Amino acid sequence: MRVSAVWLFQSSFIRFNNSTEFSKSVIRCRKSQMNSESFQECRKQAIEKLHKWLIHSQLPLKFAAADTKDPSCNYDYTSYDPSTWLPLVHYKQTTYSQLDEMAINACKAQKQWIDLPLLERAKILRKVGDLVRAETNWLAELETLDTGKPLWEARADIEACADSFELFAGFIPSFVGTHSPVPPNPGSFYYTRREPFGLCAGIGAWNFPFQVITIIYDLIFLVVYCLSFL
Repeated sequence: MRVSAVWLFQSSFIRFNNSTEFSKSVIRCRKSQMNSESFQECRKQAIEKLHKWLIHSQLPLKFAAADTKDPSCNYDYTSYDPSTWLPLVHYKQTTYSQLDEMAINACKAQKQWIDLPLLERAKILRKVGDLVRAETNWLAELETLDTGKPLWEARADIEACADSFELFAGFIPSFVGTHSPVPPNPGSFYYTRREPFGLCAGIGAWNFPFQVITIIYDLIFLVVYCLSFL
């Protein structure tokens, strides 16, 4: 994962044409009986729409076309819909070389980010907050399918994430060092400097994925670190 100022400025959420259709499919899927034909059809529609979005996002995922993992599929893990325990996508374990590449890219991105003026960083975080708020329903639908939590709870999580971006954007301009005189020694002073250590790794939780990554990213961007999220 690479985070850079350019990526943030150009960032927009990839979504299929009609998010409402996806939402209706998920709702019908939840209301239908587990073994009914209507349930299978509704779930199929919802998963196909999710898969189309994943293709556009260029993530290394394989569509889980069957209710059981394909033995011939060269993937390490399967992500399931917790509310039905039916598969969503297959994916491979990250390799050591991929982790090394993530770390290198993140360090490069951190150097770009630290060169930006404080007010520019604040504008970027506010823009991300606006994007998240504008796509609350769409992101909540994905969160529901991934975690199995109620849609109303997922919406509350996403809205809290938008609030978080806006909150930390306001902190950025004031995040500076200090200097003070040393009373016993006229003309002397001490000072502190806030300098980033560099790359950080964040580990997310299965039940609050979007919320956890948002909180970590906000703090990371505030103190001019860079992050690879695992």
